[in-house]
Amino acid sequence: MLVLEPLPEFRPSALLGRLEAARVDYVVIGGFAGLMHGMTLPTRDLDVCYSAESENLDRLGRMLVELGARLRGVAADIPFVPDGRTLPRTQILTLDTPDGPLDLLVDPSGSP
Repeated sequence: MLVLEPLPEFRPSALLGRLEAARVDYVVIGGFAGLMHGMTLPTRDLDVCYSAESENLDRLGRMLVELGARLRGVAADIPFVPDGRTLPRTQILTLDTPDGPLDLLVDPSGSP
């Protein structure tokens, strides 16, 4: 069942700080990356492409669990733990976090 909730406050600097503190290997893509290059269209989420190496998945998973990341549009009572065991099985995750929407992609189209 799709659940529509109000968007949380968007704090991309906080999300990026958490990724850095967790030593996650990632690159910013999408609308926020465009903003950093001068694009003027607004964006309300952070799109990140991450390395699928096992140690990186563990670091990313720990950070997401500590952050309390949840699947976007899915009822809170649906179990989901974005950890190092789950992440290798996913290609795209759309998450809600206390710092705003976070989209994770392991192999976005157009990447080498």
